[in-house]
Amino acid sequence: MLMNQSSTMKDPSPQIQYLNEQSEAMFNQTIRLIEKGQNLGQFKQENASEMAFYYFASLQGSAMIKLTMRKRYITPSLKIVTEFLIKDYHV
Repeated sequence: MLMNQSSTMKDPSPQIQYLNEQSEAMFNQTIRLIEKGQNLGQFKQENASEMAFYYFASLQGSAMIKLTMRKRYITPSLKIVTEFLIKDYHV
């Protein structure tokens, strides 16, 4: 959520710029990781960028709901969080 706020700043500090660059690098590395999993036959054959966006959007949404739901929040299982990604998911 802090990263969202930082992206709307008109003149971010060097520290914020660095964090934004690191966030972008993490996203790009996630795309590469998904592509590697696809090449190994472990991940579903979908658009890797879309899958990375979905993954991070899911995590971000989950974090926001946790803040509003507090004690009622139930952390999703690993299966729920990654089922869209993993080919022939078995747990």
